[in-house]
Amino acid sequence: MEIKNKNFSHKTFSDWGFLKHGVSQESILGPLLFLLCINDLSKTINGSPILFRGDTSIIFTNSNTQDFKNDI
Repeated sequence: MEIKNKNFSHKTFSDWGFLKHGVSQESILGPLLFLLCINDLSKTINGSPILFRGDTSIIFTNSNTQDFKNDI
């Protein structure tokens, strides 16, 4: 996976590794586990999640810098 950082001009690549956990893409269990996890997301975080299909964005806002850092 390529890791980009806009503060640096060079690119970094992560190392290959073996997955120890996961669910097969052909499995009926994958979508079920995804729905169970994503439905409770808004109850477990301090930010405002925006959910669309498989993409999730979380918006954090706070006028106090220290509280903002703690929320993230």
